[in-house]
Amino acid sequence: MKYISQLIKNAAAYKSILAVTFTNKATAEMKERILSRLFGIAHNDKNSKAYLKEVCRETKYSEDEVRSRAQMALKLMIHDYSHFHVETIDSFFQSIMRNLTRELNLTPNIEISLDNQQILSDAVDEMIEKQTDKSPELSWIMEFIEEKIAKNNRWNPERDIKKFGLNLFNEVYLKNGETLRDKMKNPLFIASFNKKINKIRAEKQKVFVDLRNKFNHIIEENSINPLEDISNGNDVISYFNKLTDNKFDEAEPGKRLNDKMNDAEKWYKKTSRKHDEVVSLAQNTLIPLLEEAEEKRKTDGKDIFSCDLTLQQIYKVGLLNAIDKEVMKLNNEHNRFLLSNTSDLLHRIIGDSDTSFIFEKVGTVIRNVMIDEFQDTSQLQWENFKLLLLECLSKGEQSLLVGDVKQSIYRWRNSDWNILNNLKDHIDSFPIKVESLDTNRRSERNIVNFNNEFFTQATLWFKQNYGEERCKNLINAYSDVIQKTPDSSKEPKGFVGISFLDGKDKNNYNDNMLEQLANTVNDLIGQGLSMNDITILIRKKKYIPDIAKYFEEKYPQYSIVSDEAFQLQSSSAIQLIIDAMRYLNDCDNRIAEVQLALNYQHNVLHEDVSINSLSFNELDKYLPQSYITGTDALKMMSIYELPKRYLQYLASTGWKDKRIIFSVSWMQYRITPQITRRI
Repeated sequence: MKYISQLIKNAAAYKSILAVTFTNKATAEMKERILSRLFGIAHNDKNSKAYLKEVCRETKYSEDEVRSRAQMALKLMIHDYSHFHVETIDSFFQSIMRNLTRELNLTPNIEISLDNQQILSDAVDEMIEKQTDKSPELSWIMEFIEEKIAKNNRWNPERDIKKFGLNLFNEVYLKNGETLRDKMKNPLFIASFNKKINKIRAEKQKVFVDLRNKFNHIIEENSINPLEDISNGNDVISYFNKLTDNKFDEAEPGKRLNDKMNDAEKWYKKTSRKHDEVVSLAQNTLIPLLEEAEEKRKTDGKDIFSCDLTLQQIYKVGLLNAIDKEVMKLNNEHNRFLLSNTSDLLHRIIGDSDTSFIFEKVGTVIRNVMIDEFQDTSQLQWENFKLLLLECLSKGEQSLLVGDVKQSIYRWRNSDWNILNNLKDHIDSFPIKVESLDTNRRSERNIVNFNNEFFTQATLWFKQNYGEERCKNLINAYSDVIQKTPDSSKEPKGFVGISFLDGKDKNNYNDNMLEQLANTVNDLIGQGLSMNDITILIRKKKYIPDIAKYFEEKYPQYSIVSDEAFQLQSSSAIQLIIDAMRYLNDCDNRIAEVQLALNYQHNVLHEDVSINSLSFNELDKYLPQSYITGTDALKMMSIYELPKRYLQYLASTGWKDKRIIFSVSWMQYRITPQITRRI
């Protein structure tokens, strides 16, 4: 609406307005919406009546004049479409960077790469390939693997290192990576840093040892027996022992220990004959000692925990730096620049420089900035955009930030909800006019009422349990949570149902969840809803294949539509083929053999076999005899023939997975390359 109003006031304003979204799809949708609304207003379309009235109210023009101006703006934009600036943040920053290649010391023909993961994968492969017994990176890789094994996680070293390497593209690393690179130029940096942390830890640890020794010395010197003369003396002894063992959470005082800190009489044990000695000693010495120990537990205890965590993870800094160097090396060799680094590079070159010079290099003078979904803006992006906003505001122009802080809960792409939450009434010296949209036109009345009540009570609960100061940002974010519905939707429609399942037994939980999900779908369809009106949302995409498989087997009359559910990698048949080929490639690979045996037992024979029940010395008996005796012949087959043979075998077993029925040509060009990469 604001964009269209600007165009009605000045038909050529599109040249100086920058409208920013976060995805290409949203960009296309916004452009289409602007053009369609202009067309509707210009041609008096009935669906644009509401827009026409709102624009007339805001611009103070008559309807005829608004339609005439809309026609003019539409004509200009269509014939000058390249200056219609509705784009993503990435594309906007990329356009600036391409115009700053000389200032950034980049070659004009530099390649902007979007595929971070492929570049990272190549870099990790290169790094691993060049390792020797004396390479420090090799020791870091081994520590990384040992940590995974210690946590009893399923692991694939190469895959896990690549996943860890994605931290290179995190804004925290982008902002601090240069400092780390300088530090890592010293080959002894990590060793010296470890030494410094160990020294700090030892000093903090000595504090707790001294406190325990001091307590023991005091009671011995005064001939006090902690078990006979002190009430619940074991509590005090255990407290100091836990501190020296670094069990700081367990050492948190309970009621009896808190009573001792507040009342000297609580130290005296009624069966003891040393009432006066115990109470006097507690009042003058033991209570102050206990208070000192508790203060140190809260401060030095955190420091020791931080030291331990740092010592456990410091090797990852070296590993990340090694991956970073390999990525930079490959980028230099291929004259390539990562799009994900654009914001950081621009932030460093902009600094406190002449902002107008930087942004005018785009080839246009921007006077208005409109950012949609502002709650998803990252700190680095905001610092860059803030300079542009201030430049526009200093010229007396207005800009628009649209967002809902309550929607920023997953930190997509390093977004920081505190940016929007902390924008109150000004940006630097420029005032902000806040307009809250309190009418929900998308949801039914019952759903809106539920949300109003739920989030109001949830915020109140956090405030009561954690205190107003700790929940200040949360309370502020949900201060305008109450929404209304249009007068036209007074009828109470919509339904919200909440069910709680016991999650202690993972298998039972999954079965109960799937059963209840199916019952809900059946109820909805029984009430007259069509399948097109039902969407199943889950937290992680890895659960989608299980849900799709359950409905395919139990309720084949329902059609589940999902890209994730029917990918080849989600097929248990394809997983079985990959396991078989992995084992065929290396018959000494016990992990591949166990996975193959379990997969075959579960999905082909439908036997309830667990890994604990397998006889590892006789794994052959869990596999088809034709596979065991035919390994030599199978090894002679080409990579194209093997999947075909396996698929034919699975089809002959009556496998129900529809994804195993493929033509040979489709299989060769789609399945085989995927299997080859997985192996």
